[in-house]
Amino acid sequence: MTEHKDKKMKGKSTPQNQSRTGFITRRKLLWVFISAVVAVGALVLLTSMKKADPGNSSKTSGTFTVRQEDLTITVTESGSVKAQESTDVMCEVEGRGVEISSIVPEGTVVTPEDVANGKILCQLNASDLQDRHNEEQIDFSSAKAAYTQAQEAYLIQIKQNESDTAAAKLAVEFGLMDLQNHLGETTAKKLIDEVTLDPNAAIDMTALRDNNLGGSASQQLKTLEDAILLARGNLERAIDVNEGTQKLYDANYASELELTGARLDVQRYQIQMESSVEELKLYKLYNFPKQTKQFLSDYYEAKRELERTFARTRSQIGPGPGKT
Repeated sequence: MTEHKDKKMKGKSTPQNQSRTGFITRRKLLWVFISAVVAVGALVLLTSMKKADPGNSSKTSGTFTVRQEDLTITVTESGSVKAQESTDVMCEVEGRGVEISSIVPEGTVVTPEDVANGKILCQLNASDLQDRHNEEQIDFSSAKAAYTQAQEAYLIQIKQNESDTAAAKLAVEFGLMDLQNHLGETTAKKLIDEVTLDPNAAIDMTALRDNNLGGSASQQLKTLEDAILLARGNLERAIDVNEGTQKLYDANYASELELTGARLDVQRYQIQMESSVEELKLYKLYNFPKQTKQFLSDYYEAKRELERTFARTRSQIGPGPGKT
């Protein structure tokens, strides 16, 4: 009974036996796969060698001994090497073609101490640059002298402009004073207001002369009118004297010479009165309007000259030296 059970147990597969059998099967399959790969590689190598040397195919046999060794594979590829950190050294000198007079040997290692001590790595030929520097220094000196001269001329022009402006303002003031002196302040102001309101309007000289006229024109008119009054009084007196002399002459109390003198006095004062009347008439018609217009024109011309002086001084001064 015991032997029968043992035989049954040996003939029966357990899970442990199944696992071991599967492991051995996979190992055998792996070796078979590796052998197949090696065989295929050897066949490919043999075929390539036959193609490379067809002359020896007839002398050698078609079989080779398979051996195991390293397979060398070479890959050829182009490329470039770039530094991870780089510094570009640029020449900041204007222009091109600057000659290098000295340079450190290639491959020289520059240490921080060299940089601190100011070691020269590359030195350029500075002869042309020095010549240019000298020329620019001369140009700078000339420009500086010209600037100083322009500054002095600027200050002189400022003083001259101040003098011209003061003279122009004084001319306007004198022009107004001359007009006021001629017509009086009230009449002069009235006339200026009328002209300012309408520069093309005609000036009514009669109304201007007869209404609140003052100044030298009023005095001149009074002088001429007084001359007429004086001439008229002298004429009236001469006429009375002549009439009295005529009566005395008729009564044989006056001589003919006295009568002739009395008549001449009448004629003389008559001419004097007529001359005074004519002089007053001419003054009113011609001299007074002429003088009034002349003084008024001088005043406005002085104001225009003042404006021209302002414009001229602005153009002559400009922003000044060294300003924009």
